[in-house]
Amino acid sequence: MSTSVQDLLKALKEIEQQLQIYHATRQNTLEALTKRRDVLKEELAAVERDLAALSSVAPPRMPAAVAAVRKRKRSLSKLLVDILNRKKVPMSSKELAQAALNAGYTSKSSNFFRVVDNRLSRLKAEGKIQAAPSGGYQAIPADTAAPVAAAAETDGTATAAKPRRKRGARKGRKARAARRERSSLSKVLAEILQKEGRPLTASELADAAIASGYQSNSKNFKDVIWVTLGKMKKEHKIAQVAGQRWELVNA
Repeated sequence: MSTSVQDLLKALKEIEQQLQIYHATRQNTLEALTKRRDVLKEELAAVERDLAALSSVAPPRMPAAVAAVRKRKRSLSKLLVDILNRKKVPMSSKELAQAALNAGYTSKSSNFFRVVDNRLSRLKAEGKIQAAPSGGYQAIPADTAAPVAAAAETDGTATAAKPRRKRGARKGRKARAARRERSSLSKVLAEILQKEGRPLTASELADAAIASGYQSNSKNFKDVIWVTLGKMKKEHKIAQVAGQRWELVNA
């Protein structure tokens, strides 16, 4: 009986020792976690101070050289023309696309080669590049691309640019030219009617006017004839007889 009590006391003592060890371990873990928490709080506070300092400072301006490079990269058309001018040999659209990528150009397109091909077609239509006889594209030679005005500087002075004329002035000149044309045409028609000595239709007058050497810029000369005949009738120079025929008044 005494042996059983001693065994129980021994077992309880061992359990108590294990609990003390476990408690000590947990206490050490708690202290370590507490220290770690305090360290993280200090680090977080430092990060927040840095963020506050950064938000109060204006971002530095981009250097002009870097901004210019980025701007050039955004202009694919200029880059392609520059590549052709620099290479001085015909290049295919795929070669130009690869050269643009090698030059640092970036694109979000999934088919950059198609983008380059379309841009080359546009540049060709605008006269900035030309198709090479052997295929592909090439730069336009400087002697043909240079403006002709440079060759006009024979005495050291450039030719003055012509002032732009107003649309109203152009319309006025056209109207005056049309009136002069009708005036001279009236004289031609009167001479034809006087020479023929008989009434003529508008078609016959048109054919006779052309046969006499009269020239007109109108695409429909018969309409011009009708307008002129109507004006001559109002001026009592001719009269309409026998339907669609015309004769001089007091001929």
